[in-house]
Amino acid sequence: MRECVTIHIGQAGVQIGNACWELYCLEHGIEPDGQMRTDSPVGWKDTALLKTFFSATRSGKYVPRAVYVDLEPTVVDEIQIGAYRNLFNPEQLITGKEDAASNYARGYYTVGRSLLDLVMDRIRKLVMHYFLAVGNVPVPSIELFIDKVINPKYYGTTS
Repeated sequence: MRECVTIHIGQAGVQIGNACWELYCLEHGIEPDGQMRTDSPVGWKDTALLKTFFSATRSGKYVPRAVYVDLEPTVVDEIQIGAYRNLFNPEQLITGKEDAASNYARGYYTVGRSLLDLVMDRIRKLVMHYFLAVGNVPVPSIELFIDKVINPKYYGTTS
């Protein structure tokens, strides 16, 4: 079984991600509050496909395995006040205080760089939470993957 962690970055990424998660919820019988629809077919409750995109909580709520990131908060705020506001974990909705004003250097070197550690930490927590819960991959191998594969792409160095 494969599991997906989606990362939605920037205005377009957040808007497309929001539309995708609405569609995933409709396809899998998940209400906007994360609960399984009562009229969902019985097979959906047991399918591995549901667990590909969602994590289940002890209370029976399904939470998307997704991280939303944008330097400018208004697009992510639309999710936080929209119909699916109770679906997402608020820790996985990350915003800055100002945007890069369509300036690549400003987004890469200053404003965007300030969020990088927080974003990497949230992605790491999301991946580690899944693997600790399932227990099918040793934790050190996942930490090694994150440190050796993901970090050099963002920091330009190896650890």
